[in-house]
Amino acid sequence: MAVANKLELAPIPPELADLNVLERQLIAKILPFAKIVALPKGQQRAVRGAVVCVPSEVETTVNCLPRPNPEAQLLQVKLKRHIRYKGHQHFYTVNMKNVLAGLATLKETHSEYHEINIDESATFESLHDAP
Repeated sequence: MAVANKLELAPIPPELADLNVLERQLIAKILPFAKIVALPKGQQRAVRGAVVCVPSEVETTVNCLPRPNPEAQLLQVKLKRHIRYKGHQHFYTVNMKNVLAGLATLKETHSEYHEINIDESATFESLHDAP
């Protein structure tokens, strides 16, 4: 029906298509949380309860992440459910080069991302030099 009305979707830029789950969440303006349950028959899923959309400060989040040296752009991130827990829930590898490229693409194409400023000078060395 969309093709008949010439309402085709634009292709996803490769900078955004190559991001993993955590990299997408790092540059998302809103993070939705929902309880998804399996229905009794078949492979279908359903949302139970309310969906909560939490706004995210993309500029603050991306600028607080350190940039590894140019040869190695990978960060290993452990996510906890709560700060007081000792163990982690998920373990991801984040490619900062991909995150910054995806954010730059969004700044060019999306009106909500024009005002975001990226601090290119944040490195591991600048974190160790801080008091």
